Amino acid sequence: KTYDTFRPTATLDYKTLVERLSPLERWIAQATFVQGALDNSNDREVLAWIKKIEELRPREVHLYTHEGRGKGGVKAVSASKLEEIAAKLTEKTNIPTEVIVREAQPA
Repeated sequence: KTYDTFRPTATLDYKTLVERLSPLERWIAQATFVQGALDNSNDREVLAWIKKIEELRPREVHLYTHEGRGKGGVKAVSASKLEEIAAKLTEKTNIPTEVIVREAQPA
């Protein structure tokens, strides 16, 4: 449901995506967490995501955030929130996790 909400025009449905990732052995997962009109940074969403990452077993995970622009935009989560998510993932799965935070750009 979250995937469909975030990717309404995706040509690859969630089930197929997971099926194609499952047999891979050495891949890096990238995840973007946001809050606002769409929010995947709450405890329920994070725990469901961790469960899926645990099943798929990538060799590493990179976490990002994104500031939405325009109608119904989303807000970036804080670096500390990303670190919290990373710590939960690492504690549960022991998968190396890196938080990648882009420096604020001067106006």
